[in-house]
Amino acid sequence: MNQACVSCHKEIGALVAEGRGLHARDAKSACASCHPDHAGVDFALVKWPEGSPERFDHRKAGWALEGKHAETKCTACHKSEFRTGKIASLSPRKHGAGWVGLEQTCTSCHEDPHRTALGIRCTDCHDIAAWKPAKRFSHDSTSYPLTGKHADVSCAKCHEAAWLTPVRNAKGDVVPVFKPVSHKDCADCHTDPHRGRLAGTCVKCHVTTNFLTINKKEFDHDATRYPLRGRHVAVACANCHAGFPSQGMRPAFATCANCHADVHGGKATLAGRTSGCDACHTLEGFKPATYAVAQHAKSAYPLEGKHAAVKCGACHVTRTTVGAAGAAGASVKFVEMRPAYAACANCHADDHGGQLSSRADKGACESCHKTAAWTQTAYPVPAHATLRLALDGRHAEIPCGACHSAKRTGLRPMPATRSLGKAQVAFKLNDVECAACHLDPHQGRLAKYGRCGSCHDARHFRPSTYDVAAHAKGPFALDGAHRAV
Repeated sequence: MNQACVSCHKEIGALVAEGRGLHARDAKSACASCHPDHAGVDFALVKWPEGSPERFDHRKAGWALEGKHAETKCTACHKSEFRTGKIASLSPRKHGAGWVGLEQTCTSCHEDPHRTALGIRCTDCHDIAAWKPAKRFSHDSTSYPLTGKHADVSCAKCHEAAWLTPVRNAKGDVVPVFKPVSHKDCADCHTDPHRGRLAGTCVKCHVTTNFLTINKKEFDHDATRYPLRGRHVAVACANCHAGFPSQGMRPAFATCANCHADVHGGKATLAGRTSGCDACHTLEGFKPATYAVAQHAKSAYPLEGKHAAVKCGACHVTRTTVGAAGAAGASVKFVEMRPAYAACANCHADDHGGQLSSRADKGACESCHKTAAWTQTAYPVPAHATLRLALDGRHAEIPCGACHSAKRTGLRPMPATRSLGKAQVAFKLNDVECAACHLDPHQGRLAKYGRCGSCHDARHFRPSTYDVAAHAKGPFALDGAHRAV
């Protein structure tokens, strides 16, 4: 009778031939052992060994029921809508429930939300216990592993995005787009906050852990409209980008004053015109200025002598002024661009303690000194002749300090109470007699015979000018052999 049964029930014969299903596994005996003969339309053709379909051990059919499938009613799966495979087409039963004709692929019963974009092996990503979440799926297996904040984003956030133009299914639900999804750059998904102004990929500057965290090692400021040069390279981002990293992405940079305070108080001019910082400074450092001695020669005060070697800050000092609000206003520091220079005293203190203030020129430094060297006085020897003591002999050859300095050696010390100023030079000496400066080697014994000049001249102290002829005028004339002593 088996052949007679299979002649009508061709689907059973096909399953047995393919080694599939219950009839090819556990039900290899005569058909009649489980199926009594036809006895009318309402006659049950299947005799369930377990007593009912619900008690049937599905493992005998070659497909164990697991997860949600184990909880599903038989009629929920074994219905004509799902019996669409090749085996089902051989069955004479076209409508209603049927026990054969179902396939084991997920898409034979379930709608494929991926539209075959990810293949038909649903269990590679999904678990039978629950469709969501896809526990077996790892984004690391794709060409775009999820790192940082991306790992916390819901799948729908990316795969149902409007820019992918997803379609809707019959229920009106959005069908996620899994392939193809462009991911070469962040801008494929995210709006470009720089609006195309920065060339290159986003990952050169940003990391996935936080958009506001800048990858400083990779970020290339040359891609912006303001490449960093000189000292700017070492400046912290927040110093220029106020509120960084959440704010200040586009600071003004047309001039240095956009970031830096004007330390010259608006007085920085060249040839009478206000100039920018770059006229005198470079990005390598604010100090020293590039305004050189040669440029200073074109100003109202050319630098000569020692002035050419002096640092700018020694003359152009930094001052502090109170803001417009008065004493309570903020203090502002600025560099004095136009210091007074009419007289040396505008910059230099009087090192002589006011000793020359009674002169007609009020003790003007340039009367005796030149910018080439301060310690080399320009007061000439002939000019000394107009004073109480003309310089002759050795006096015309020795340096001024040998007589006028408080540190003079071999001479009488200056009075301790005399104010000489920082230079420690006395211009008006107490007397012009030799003894006023020099110690008396005769200890006063010869005072009755006259001044030092009676026996000595200014050329040298020895030999004395007191000769044999002069001795003859004294109490002991030199005669005979005494003349040669």
